[in-house]
Amino acid sequence: MAHADYSCIHSQQRFNKIHRRILPRQEFNSYLGNLFIMVYTIVVHLYAKDDQECIDKLSAKLIEASRVYSKDQETISWFVMQDIKDPRAFTIVERYEQESSQKYHLENPYWKTFDPYVIPLLEKPMDLRRLEELDTSKDVVVPE
Repeated sequence: MAHADYSCIHSQQRFNKIHRRILPRQEFNSYLGNLFIMVYTIVVHLYAKDDQECIDKLSAKLIEASRVYSKDQETISWFVMQDIKDPRAFTIVERYEQESSQKYHLENPYWKTFDPYVIPLLEKPMDLRRLEELDTSKDVVVPE
């Protein structure tokens, strides 16, 4: 799983090494700044029922889902996390190239199996938030 999660980072690092040799540093940094895209992100909080079997099933399903969805077209990353203090609390962070990229996720046949399996394991409904990442590639002036 680690390989899939970090493959885009490793590709970017290889890209950076190659292009640093070709372009002067200032030009290279300017070039990278122009590559920034507004990433569409979905954050989902899930809370498992107070039953170890439900927690284990949810954990396994989320790991499986990450491995499947990480391969979807225009998916940058699909991370799953478990709270370090409350093992019933899970978070999914889905990152897509753009909002329309989510269609590939929804068209994946696996998607039809996800909710029917996961929802009965939850104590409360999923909390889903849709976000656009801020452009952090440029300097800003913070107002006083």
